[in-house]
Parts: sequence; structure tokens; C-alpha cells
Amino acid sequence: MDYYRQSLSQLFWLRNIAIFGQFTAILVSKFWLKLPFETTHLIFVTSSLIVLNIITKMRMGSPRIVGEIEYFSQILYDIFALFLLLYFSGGANNPFTSLFILQVMIAATTLSSFYTWVTSSITIALYFVLMKFAPEIPHIHHHFVDLHISGMLVTFIILTLIISYFIVKMGNTSRNQQVQLKESEQLAILGIFATNAAHDLGTPLSTISLIANDLQKKLGSEYDESLTILKDEVKECKRIISDITLSAGVLKSDSGRFVLLDEYIEDILKHFTDKYHPSQFLVHLPEKTDLKIFSDSGLRMAIQNILTNAHQASEEKIIFKMKTEQNQLILEVEDFGAGFNKEVLGQFGKIGLTTKPQGMGLGLFLSKTACSRLNGVLTINNKQNIGAIVTINVPLKSLQ
Repeated sequence: MDYYRQSLSQLFWLRNIAIFGQFTAILVSKFWLKLPFETTHLIFVTSSLIVLNIITKMRMGSPRIVGEIEYFSQILYDIFALFLLLYFSGGANNPFTSLFILQVMIAATTLSSFYTWVTSSITIALYFVLMKFAPEIPHIHHHFVDLHISGMLVTFIILTLIISYFIVKMGNTSRNQQVQLKESEQLAILGIFATNAAHDLGTPLSTISLIANDLQKKLGSEYDESLTILKDEVKECKRIISDITLSAGVLKSDSGRFVLLDEYIEDILKHFTDKYHPSQFLVHLPEKTDLKIFSDSGLRMAIQNILTNAHQASEEKIIFKMKTEQNQLILEVEDFGAGFNKEVLGQFGKIGLTTKPQGMGLGLFLSKTACSRLNGVLTINNKQNIGAIVTINVPLKSLQ
């Protein structure tokens, strides 16, 4: 999820809380405290926030990236809405004026310095207007002190709870971004090494291919099968190197190329069966649909890695399942091998972590990274008796 879309999602829920609080305050003030002010304007402003939140909910479902200006405009609307609510309910004398601090805090923790200073300047100017020009509410001064103290208490509680919630969420977002940044740096390093390796391996593979051709001519037919396999493996290595060179080691989407989801998955499964010829490979696919997705090479690589790991762990039997539900693509690979050890389960997805004698610990790391890039999740679990289950869960909108 892009940064401002995630921030907009948090703002959406904070606004829902504000709308509930505003309607509650209007009802309490009008019918319980019987304060003498007109509520028509207040209801209209609060209703406009409901409309804005409906639009925001629809916007969050759109694939178009949320930019800083769009996010800033939403914060600005909240500020002016709060200003109007305060303007028609006592101005600066209203104890809820402290809620302006919340708007400034949200801007300071999510926006660039320029937009943060713009937000602060506008908030100060509006507060000045509330002090000098807001209409007074008549016949309220005889119990103003009690109301003001009570209002300040409520405001303090609201600010404490919301700020605590928001800071925790922002801290989690920051930590997630740091993890993603670290993974991106690791991928960049892997890309450099992979590209250099692809360049260096070209000559030795060509030599092996030439020697294999010569040996096939000189040796008897009894070696034909072995040498044919050797040449096929060399071709496969060259294909992999070609892919690395073209992509420069970066997981990418084949932009602009839509394919049917069924064909995309079937092609991956065919490639797997043609290469490894598993003795018992059970595939459970839903009924065919006309659902189209981008042919994403990162997801393809992740599925192929998981299938390869399953085959290496359990050559006799593998089960592959696919389903789509609640706008999610769910893929499940089940094997009947020894399962994952505690170290892999506890530090899943870390680069270099492997239990294979000749493994480099890249498969699960790259697969997890590919899923994260699509806002998806890759999980691993051991079965109760024998074997393991690896599950990929990716939002369909990330593939469309």
C-alpha cells in the first residue's frame, strides 16, 4: 500500500470517530444541556464530513496512487469543518478548540515540511478568527465555567486517546517502511550480483555446451540420453541468465500485458511439471472465469520457488490449491516432507536462512518480497502430522 493511501485510511477512521463525537455533542448540547444555539449549521457541516468519508472509502478502493496534495486537501477540509463547528458553537470559548492541535499533529507526522507549515499557519489564522469574530451564544455565561471545565476534560481524553492511537499507528507504519527499505536495499545488492554473475557465467556455459556437442559425436549412443539432459540443463541456465540480464535482477511486472488468471496459473504449473515430473501432483482449481490480471513475473517466481521447494521436500506427493474469495487470490502448496524447522519458522523470510546443504537462502526471501510488493502475504506452517503448507494471499486489485 502506498504511503498516503495508508495515511488516508487512518484519517478515514479518525474522521469516523470525529463524526460520531460531533453528532453526540450536538444532541447532548441541544436536548440535555439545552444550550441556546442553532444546530442547523452544525448538522450540515457534520453531514458533509459523512459525504467526504463515503468518497474517501471509494477512493481507497481505486488503484490510482494517493498523492500528497490530495491527502493534504482532506486534512484541510477537516480543519475548516472543525472551524465552522466551533464558529457556530461559541468560537474560541468552546473548549473543543484544542482539537485543532490534533489536525496539526496529523499534518506534522504525515506531510512534508512545506504542507505542515501551511497547515499550522491556516490553523493559527482560523483560531484568531474564532477569538475575534465568532458570534457569542446568549444566556450561557451563568454556567459557562462548569461547561468549560467539563468540555476541557472531554477534549483532553479525546486528544490523549486519539494521539496515542495515531502515534502507535504511525510508529508501526514507520517500522514497516524501514523493513521494506531494508528489503529493497538487499534486493538491489542481489540484483547487482545477479547481473555480474549472469555476465560471468555466459562464457563457461557456452564452453560446456560445445564440449557436450563434441562428446555426443565422439561417444557411443549409450551416452546420448545423459548428454541430451546436460545440454537441456545448459539451455535452461542460459534462459535464466537471459531473464536476469533483461530484468537487471529486479522483480518486475510485465506492464501492459493482461492475461487470464486461469492461463497464468496453468502456465506456471505446466512449467513446473515439465521440469520436475512429480510422481503425484494434485491440482485443485476453481471453475474457469474470465478474470484477467497483469502477468507478474515476481509472483510467478514466488510460486515456482514454493513448488520447487515442495518437490525437493516431498517428491512423492504435492497438492496445489487456488481460490479467489473476498477479492483475494489465495494459493496453497502442501507437501508431505519433513516440514520447516524452528529456525526457519521463527525467522521466516530472512535472507541467507536455509536448511538445504547447498542452499543460499534466497528462495523464501525473494518469494516473500515479491508478495509484499503486491501488498500480499506469504505464510508458512507445519502440518500436524507430516509436511508443510505454504500460502500466498494477494489482493486481486494489486494484480489488475
